[in-house]
Amino acid sequence: MVNSGHYRRDRLRRERERAAKRLERQTVKASRNAHAKAPGVGDVTSNASSSAPLALSIEGVAMARLAKAVAFICGSGHPSTLALVKAAESGTVNDIKEARALFDRLGIREQRTALMLIADA
Repeated sequence: MVNSGHYRRDRLRRERERAAKRLERQTVKASRNAHAKAPGVGDVTSNASSSAPLALSIEGVAMARLAKAVAFICGSGHPSTLALVKAAESGTVNDIKEARALFDRLGIREQRTALMLIADA
């Protein structure tokens, strides 16, 4: 087996990918829970075009939960926390991209801890 010399970098990349997949699974789970609790959902009259706003609101819910976890770990004044709160409130694509980028800049321990906190909730 050949050692590429980038073991740590590769391991961190794999950890980030796993964390992103975990966040995606939790978002889907939250959407199922919100979908089940929402009144009038599942009516015969609902169509596919109405699912787009639901997806954005679910992503906002996930961002809000992640913002609370990051605030607990890093503090409420941390740039990642502020960006996540802004993304959760506005829901715009640019805010979400900025929040994800700042979350990716966090240390792997902070990322992992935040994701574990929202997984336990």
